[in-house]
Amino acid sequence: MYIMMFPVLIWFTLKKIPENERLVVFRLGHLLKSKGPGIVLVFPLIDTFQKVNIGLKAFSVPPKQIITADKSIIEVGADIYFQIVDAEKSVTNIQNLDLSIRILVQTALCNLLVQKKLPEIEGERIAIANAVMVSSNKTCQNWGVTITRAELSHIKVLQGPPTKKPAQMCMPPGLFGGSDVPFNISQLAQLITENQGSDHTETIVNLLQTFVGGIKPVEDKAKQLHDSIVHKKEPTETQPIESVNNVELFPALDVDGILLLIQKALNENLVQKVSETFQFDVSGSGTYYLDLKNGQGSVGHGPDPTGHPSAVLSLSFADLQAMLFGQLKPFHAYMSGRLKVAGDTAAALKLEELGLRIQHLTNKNIPC
Repeated sequence: MYIMMFPVLIWFTLKKIPENERLVVFRLGHLLKSKGPGIVLVFPLIDTFQKVNIGLKAFSVPPKQIITADKSIIEVGADIYFQIVDAEKSVTNIQNLDLSIRILVQTALCNLLVQKKLPEIEGERIAIANAVMVSSNKTCQNWGVTITRAELSHIKVLQGPPTKKPAQMCMPPGLFGGSDVPFNISQLAQLITENQGSDHTETIVNLLQTFVGGIKPVEDKAKQLHDSIVHKKEPTETQPIESVNNVELFPALDVDGILLLIQKALNENLVQKVSETFQFDVSGSGTYYLDLKNGQGSVGHGPDPTGHPSAVLSLSFADLQAMLFGQLKPFHAYMSGRLKVAGDTAAALKLEELGLRIQHLTNKNIPC
């Protein structure tokens, strides 16, 4: 049949392939070696083929907004030059070669720039372009493609790095007699530095006594706070809980005082935030329940009335008091072993909301 149709088929059998192209031939679905350049013999009906241009090509990666390591926002793209080195792989291993390379380079560029700060990007354009090219070529090799050159486009800065605010020192309230500057400590340090080896014992003792005298006693104010809780009165402006050496001194309340304080702190907003029930097994004091799930909340002696508290907390009375006055976070108490939780641990950690509520009632007149 081929002999009879030879005069007609000859025009469809011989293909002329130029120097910058290759012909990838499939015979009955099986890949043959790529052919060309020159005259290539292709059998109609049983052979299919695809021409591949192996010349140098180029494309542009469209600019994309990127957030750098120093929180700057920039817009940058790239120009990419590539060449097909294996025509067979470029046909069989990838479906849309140009689009795949464009996405690959754009992803590699973004992953690299988000790890660098704005000054580094502006000063290392060539190094960044080379790094993108090397990273992309590791994948392109499987596609029969080699990226020969990469250049970053103009870097457009949309937003520079945010300015850092200077750190501010927050002095504990009531310390140094209300003064913001520990003047006596400065005098003491200057005296020791300038007169090393001299006997200034009396002067140093006087300065230390003056410094200690600047710390106001808190016993009377703790008693006032206790009385205000027992008699259902709000603390006045003269009743803040003082702080000494960054440790707040809370009043020494008994069990009934603690229960009254918790009862005073309960409201619907707190119940909505927590929405849990608790049972406290306080060593040396007994068992108590706290309902922060129903109504406006309730607290009292004995186990949880429902019989199914969200969490059962075992701790000492001192640690319970410290948690209520914000000196001990529930999470820190749990991690250090001072608080043992049976049941829902996440529910137990919500008790910090109760501590914040109590601190608001007792310290609302204290500035930061």
